[in-house]
Amino acid sequence: MIDHAARVARIVSEFTEAAERLAVRVERADDRAARARPPDGGWSAAQIAWHVAAVISRFARSLVSAATQPVRN
Repeated sequence: MIDHAARVARIVSEFTEAAERLAVRVERADDRAARARPPDGGWSAAQIAWHVAAVISRFARSLVSAATQPVRN
């Protein structure tokens, strides 16, 4: 059984790798391709990347806030 610290380290590593892959793909896309919306009306790559960044930022703030609160029994 892996301990909590090892589990957290694995999650952080996987998350970091995924975020880096997304950043590389966004950086490599030219402006026109990044802003192009699919014919079915879905989101563009730029919109998806912004949304992912916004959600991660909010989630991180929530985690930090929760981590600084006293543990309730």
